[in-house]
Parts: sequence; structure tokens; C-alpha cells
Amino acid sequence: QQQQQQQLVKENQQHQNEEDNNNNNNVVETLNGTEELSMSLAFAQAGLKCLSPLLNNKLVLHRGWHQAPWCCSNRPMENTRQAYLDAVQLGMKYAECDVWSTRDGVIILNHDSHIHPSNPSLKNTIGASPLSQLDWDDIKNVELQSGTTPTRLSTVLGDLLGTNTRLVIELKGDSAAQGLISFLAKHTEYVDAVAWIMSFDFGALQLLWNTMLAEDVDVVSAIPLHFIVDNPSKPFTGPLSPGQLTFNVSEGEGVADFLEKNGLLESFLDMGCGLYLQYNVDVTPAQVARVREELVDLYMAHDQNRSNEEFGADGNMMPLQKEKRRIMHDNPRGSAAVEERDGVFVGLWVYMVHEGAFDNYEVMEGYTDVLDAVNTDLSLSFFESQNNNS
Repeated sequence: QQQQQQQLVKENQQHQNEEDNNNNNNVVETLNGTEELSMSLAFAQAGLKCLSPLLNNKLVLHRGWHQAPWCCSNRPMENTRQAYLDAVQLGMKYAECDVWSTRDGVIILNHDSHIHPSNPSLKNTIGASPLSQLDWDDIKNVELQSGTTPTRLSTVLGDLLGTNTRLVIELKGDSAAQGLISFLAKHTEYVDAVAWIMSFDFGALQLLWNTMLAEDVDVVSAIPLHFIVDNPSKPFTGPLSPGQLTFNVSEGEGVADFLEKNGLLESFLDMGCGLYLQYNVDVTPAQVARVREELVDLYMAHDQNRSNEEFGADGNMMPLQKEKRRIMHDNPRGSAAVEERDGVFVGLWVYMVHEGAFDNYEVMEGYTDVLDAVNTDLSLSFFESQNNNS
């Protein structure tokens, strides 16, 4: 009887797999390139299965599975709970969010410093105040443009625990830095759901790092930190994020030169940071590979120097350095770097308004050998070449 039950389960699973495959094929064949097609989770699931595992494992779903001005108006709103629940359904390895802190220290998901871009009708009321000047109780029931309410980081991390999707946290300024690390130090169970933390504001990353050292919680101090930099093909017209800097990758600027001229080199290496570069049409895979090679060389020299400083003439570790190494760990690039072949991290992000053509699987395939992560909105254009070839 037990064998019969196992056989029934097996046959039912096979039937379900066949049905799923047929449904996915029907989605791909019948929607025929309309914008509606890009709203379908079923279509995106089918499309992602056709990608190479190398690319699939490096995709970072920008602000979750979300709507944007240029596409996808029927998806959930960015930085909302449903956007990340859907990312899990898609089987994404990484999904990115933006965080701020309220006045009473609650870490929430929101792209801007004010809540009114999420609902323009709030601009002259509660949206006129920065989130850092509002308590969680002031905003927790505020209706956003999509009819949802603001989302706490803890809610999304809790949803991702036990799934295959990990959260990439973009810190939008230093106001949330201490609160974010203190929260993770108190709730270490959520750390497994965090892939890495990144920011345009290097000062915010330094504050994160110092808070990590102060909290002295191993699993938290192992979270990788990455520095996001600009390289726009056209000047930005809107306000820049705090600390936003331009690294002219496409013009051949060196990593050490960029960091040194901004007074960041020593801190960058001490913190074990990676680089998240901005794509533009002049950034080639060869240039990204050069950045990667320079990072490897910089870290090899830095690690050797640190090793020499930590040990005395007798070959024994200096007492003060034992504590420092215990906190920093033998691998200063964090736990995620263990997965990489050379111990450094290089990612690519794209400004969709100017360089939206990059958000296409064929274009990205040319960069997968030199990258660890690449942002995508998974818009219809991402799958177009794939559909044309099928």
C-alpha cells in the first residue's frame, strides 16, 4: 500500500510538471510580445528557465518584481511586500530594496527620503516631512499609490527566510546605518536572508562597518558591503544620492586612482568592499575585467601588508591584532566572496532612462564571465531576443 501511494505521488508530480511546462509554453506562444506579456509571472518563470545558469544566478531583481514608468504597470509597486513575494515565486536568487529609518528607528522600504513619491497626493501633508522625522506609527497606515501601505524591512526578511531568494539592501543614506546593523545584531535569524548591503554613500558604508565592529556579532560583521558608483553616459538631471561619485570606467580610470583621489582607498580595502559599477554603452566586458583584475591586485597587496603588520618578529600574532582579526575574519570580503573565484566583487547597475537597452539577456550574457551581479527590471525587452530566437 505504501508503494502504491508513492507511485501515485510520483505520477501526480510528473503530471503536474508536464502541465506546468505546457502552461509555460502556451504563455510564451500566445502572448506574442505585447506589454501584457511582461506582467505575467508565468511568462517570466518560463523565460528565466531558458537562461544560462551562470546569468540566472547573477541577476538582481531591481526593487523587486515591480511596476515602472517605462513598463509593467500591472505589477506590484516597488519596495512593497508583494514585489518580493513575487520575486520568490520567480525563483530569483537576489532581489534589491532601498531602506530608510524612521525617527523611532524602524527600518522601512522606500526609494526616496520622503514618502510622497509613492503617493503624490501626500506631498503637502505627511509626505512633506522626511521619513527620518516621522515615527513608524505616523506612516504605517498611510495608503500608497498602489493601495498598499509602507513595508518594514523585518517583514520582507521574514518572508524570504527559508526561500532561495536573498535580499540586497541599498542604504540610501547614513541615517539608517546604525539602526540597520543594530537590528540585525538583535535579530541574527534574519541575516541568512541578506545577500549584501550597498550604498552610493561611502560615509554610510563606513558607519555601517564601524557599527558592525562595535556590535561584535560574527554573522553580522560577515555581511559583505559594496560601494555603488556612477559612470553616466549623459549627465543626471535630478538630485544625486548623498555621497554619489563618478568612476570613469569607460575612460580607463583606474580603481586605485579613483579611490585615492576621493580619499577612500585605505578604508575601502580595510572594509573589504566590492564595486557596483554603472553601465553605459562605452563600458565593455574588457573594461569590467580590468577593474576586476585591479581589485584582485589591490586586495592581494593589502592582505599581505595586513598580515605583516599583525605578526611580530617572533612570528606570533600581535595581541591587539588578534581581536581585530576575530572581528574581521580571515576573509575580509565577507561570506559571499567565498563563492567567487578570486575573492572580489564587481556588479553592474543600469540607469533605465538612458541605457534601458542593456536590460536584455543577450547583452548581459556578454558580461557574465567578469561580473558577480547585474541589476534587472525583467521588463519585456529583457526577453525579446529570446522570444525571437525560440
